[in-house]
Amino acid sequence: MNISRTKKNWLTLIVAMIILVTLAHYYFALGLQLRLEIIRTLYFIPVVLAAVIFGLSGGLLTSLTITLLYLPYALLVQETLSLRVEQYLGVLELNLLGLIVGRVIDQRNRAEVRMLEASALERELQVARKVQQSLLPKRIEIAPGYDIGAFIAYARTVGGDYYDVFPLGEDVMALSIADVSGKGMPAALLVALTKYTIRGSAVARVMPEEVFRAVNDVILSATTPSMFVSAIYSILFPLEGRLVYANSGHELPLLWKAASGNVYRTPAAGGIVLGVTRDISPIKQELYLAPGDVLLMFTDGAIEARNHAGEIYGNKRLYASLAANAHLPAQMIVEAIKDELFSFSGGKLYDDMTLLALKRSGEESITSGPESSAR
Repeated sequence: MNISRTKKNWLTLIVAMIILVTLAHYYFALGLQLRLEIIRTLYFIPVVLAAVIFGLSGGLLTSLTITLLYLPYALLVQETLSLRVEQYLGVLELNLLGLIVGRVIDQRNRAEVRMLEASALERELQVARKVQQSLLPKRIEIAPGYDIGAFIAYARTVGGDYYDVFPLGEDVMALSIADVSGKGMPAALLVALTKYTIRGSAVARVMPEEVFRAVNDVILSATTPSMFVSAIYSILFPLEGRLVYANSGHELPLLWKAASGNVYRTPAAGGIVLGVTRDISPIKQELYLAPGDVLLMFTDGAIEARNHAGEIYGNKRLYASLAANAHLPAQMIVEAIKDELFSFSGGKLYDDMTLLALKRSGEESITSGPESSAR
């Protein structure tokens, strides 16, 4: 058994105390007519120390050792059976009391350690929260003729969702949304890694499928196999109304067409989540936004919200909510869907939730998007 130097020192002290108290007890019992209760109570100290330092098993072992050492005295020195039983029960009672006191002290010490650990964890989560907040756009500048709205809410202090909107030049915009595995600081760091790898790759104006290959390589080389990311990365060509995108294992966006008033699920772009294998095959897809059309990207926390009966919000309700509110500005669309989701779930979140709406308004002026909202 591997025992630290400090514990070895305590063990030596405990053994020495037991030996000294036992020798003193026998010496005075045989040589002098003294009351031995005071000496016997000294056994209490090593039992308490053993229970505190070595736990319940250490306290029990010490108590058993003392009991065995005391047995000859109870059998040989005491003249009557009643005295023998009384003396022996007295030692057992003392040992039991020592165990109880030792365990109380040990549990208190453990509780203090847990409080310190919880405090350290809370500080780590607050740091991770600040990291994640810094990764969200403070204010979104979208291309002329377009409107954008966004909302993000975390189920815990720190989550694994994020979205991003940034220019790739005077005539091109990039939009991304992602859901990373895990919670806490590891999730926050993976979000940062994903965001800046996407941005770094996007600067070269490469297509979404090429961006995802680069992101996948970075995640594989920088994280453990248990960490992965589902994501959508898209490039908007505003003058054409054309959106080129790739999807790696993420929820399929919804498209509301103003001409028909119907909601459609965008075509699957293939590809699995990022960070699992090098053999990924993201496929480039395209769609067109006519004036009035609305594209809604979201994470699975939206459709997996549950009510008190355990029923999920689901795709059908999200379709209906988008259709009912598509005539509104983009941020109001997002707020309306969010309010309906929270009304359905009673304000509870079982997973992080992100909504990102892009609407082609047809107005030829730059629309400032909302400030990122985090619940």
